[in-house]
Amino acid sequence: QQALPTDKKDNWFVKLFQRKGLKAKAKYGKEPGGLTSAIFDTFLHKLPYMLFASLPFFALILKLLYIRRKEYYYADHGIFSIYHYVFTFFLLAFVFTLNKLSEIRGLNFLTVVAVLLFLSGGLYLYLSMKKFYKQGYGKTLVKFILLNLIAYIFLLISNLIMRMQTENELAFFRLVEIMNDLREKCPWDKKQTIQTLRQLTIEETYELADAITENDWKGIKEELGDLLLHIVFYAKIGSEQKQFELHEMINGVCEKLINRHPHIYGDVKVIDEEDVKRNWEKLKLKEGKKSVLGGVPQSLPATVKAMRLQEKAKQVGFEWDDKEQVWDKVEEEIGELKAAIATGSSDKIEDEFGDVVFSLINYARFLQVDAENALERTNKKFIHRFTQMEQLALAKGKNLTDMTLDEMDAIWNDIKNNDKHK
Repeated sequence: QQALPTDKKDNWFVKLFQRKGLKAKAKYGKEPGGLTSAIFDTFLHKLPYMLFASLPFFALILKLLYIRRKEYYYADHGIFSIYHYVFTFFLLAFVFTLNKLSEIRGLNFLTVVAVLLFLSGGLYLYLSMKKFYKQGYGKTLVKFILLNLIAYIFLLISNLIMRMQTENELAFFRLVEIMNDLREKCPWDKKQTIQTLRQLTIEETYELADAITENDWKGIKEELGDLLLHIVFYAKIGSEQKQFELHEMINGVCEKLINRHPHIYGDVKVIDEEDVKRNWEKLKLKEGKKSVLGGVPQSLPATVKAMRLQEKAKQVGFEWDDKEQVWDKVEEEIGELKAAIATGSSDKIEDEFGDVVFSLINYARFLQVDAENALERTNKKFIHRFTQMEQLALAKGKNLTDMTLDEMDAIWNDIKNNDKHK
């Protein structure tokens, strides 16, 4: 379960083999692994889809048994023999199963075997149909081919459904397996602890934030992968320390999402997203949180923390009515800052300046602007214009240190005007 978690309710077939797995663990000290585990993963969780794909075959077999016509009964008539069709069905099921196993474990030689079996089975069927056609059963043969096409369509649809549901699982399973290998064999990975990973995780998070600011989807995909690796890494260490297992962590967040979305998984009614946020905070208090603000991490950057504090206070009604009132507050805080500057007290100046920034962040929230992202965009814009100014100065044979403020300001305004016309 740790290697391939699922949030779906298991059917009775899955539960049966899970019990057998637990018994095996109690008797031999471990659950079934290797090829046996791959077979379990393939059949237990995908059995409903395989049965769906098999329905046309079973229906045709029943029809052949029921009609009892001569051409369906004798082995001389090749493909219409019930034995031949049973053979065809199990051949396709075998190919289908090998395909799933090769995806899970990367056993490519099994795929080759499956293709050879499929080709040999197809040749066999072709020769049988050719023989039957020569015996004068052309119309019956056409009907049978149509039935086969329907069966293959069902099989194709089922395979597509399974692929859509298994590709994410297989990719996650692969990552977990690689993490297990690295933790066992790589000297660097073996030495890591949750403390040594902390700084690296923060760095990866900021790299993701940069990619989001740049709207760089390729970078977003890469950085999300790095963060996912860190999550699996922490879970691996947690398992080694006997603190928690990967599936416990995943199921924990699943249960949290279900419990905090009673409007989806319960009978609570909501009107809009604000109702959802208010319910979320109320449920967190019921779960034992002492304060609405208790969930805001202490180590968050100040701008982000201010945004989160204001958003959480809003959920209990501590909020201005409109943005005009917020701007009035900004102007009030600016007046207090000016008064603090007049006193010359550095502590008062810092306090009042903080109030101005906090009020501006609140105003940005009313404008539906991400204050942190807005400031970062300005940072990047400043870096871009300043480096261009340095390059243009060098092109004129000058260094910025040798130029007057008016000269630099003139170049800056030229760059600024060029940016506006892009």
